[in-house]
Amino acid sequence: LEFSFGYQLTAVGYWYGFLRWGSNNAGALPALVTPRFLEATGLSVGDTVATRISSGATSGWRPIRLRIAGVMDAFPTLGDLEPAGSVIVWQTPLLARLNAEIHSTVQPNELWLDTPPTSEQIAAADEVLAIEPILQELRAQPMAVGLRTVTSLGFWMAIIFCVAGIGSYLYLTLRQNEAQYAVLRALGMSERQLYAALSLEQVILIVTGLAFGTGVGWLLSQLLLNELPLQIGDALSKPEFVVVIDWGAITLVYLAVLLALGLTVLMTIGLLRRQQLQGALRGAGSSI
Repeated sequence: LEFSFGYQLTAVGYWYGFLRWGSNNAGALPALVTPRFLEATGLSVGDTVATRISSGATSGWRPIRLRIAGVMDAFPTLGDLEPAGSVIVWQTPLLARLNAEIHSTVQPNELWLDTPPTSEQIAAADEVLAIEPILQELRAQPMAVGLRTVTSLGFWMAIIFCVAGIGSYLYLTLRQNEAQYAVLRALGMSERQLYAALSLEQVILIVTGLAFGTGVGWLLSQLLLNELPLQIGDALSKPEFVVVIDWGAITLVYLAVLLALGLTVLMTIGLLRRQQLQGALRGAGSSI
């Protein structure tokens, strides 16, 4: 290093004495940057950029040359919230460069400690909030989550109203078409054939409704769910919000719906078997 005597302007005034100079002529420091930094600056990996780094309240900003050595998508404790992105530099050469150029010593303001496992460390780790236990607790108590509560309540209400609607429709249809069913029985159609025809009609109706509802649900999920993630300003959420359809769970829901509707159809057919179709046919003939 080269030494010279003079003065230096700092944030609190002029400082007189011996100055250390010359280390800034060394090569650029390697640095990792975020994709947003590359987008904001138009640089690429391998380029060299001149920047300034704050070296303390009394020393102001110091010029530092950096060479982009690679791109990082994420870094612990550092989010990609800055409009111009973020830069990661190796601490040891950076502090050596800063402390070789200013009169005050620059020290790091954060430290990561790697200590041997002790009882105190284990106890402290137990108090750290982790995402996985929280997710497990939320899965174990879904009613504590407002969105899941509304979704679960809506599902069961839809099942109840669907079963009630199908049951009412079947019952009214059977009562309205009793004479037609009696004519079919008189023409030689067996009970099994009659009930099979009624069941096939309802199965076609139910399957068509489920297929249409599945298509509408998939379309709404693609249009609406992508707008649900919260973000700060223009910063994108990390990790990115991806809509994933759990077809396994949906299949179980479909099976539950089909089972409920199947029981409704069986109950309605049971009511039909109790009806005296011959009497309905005689009543219909006398009213003509």
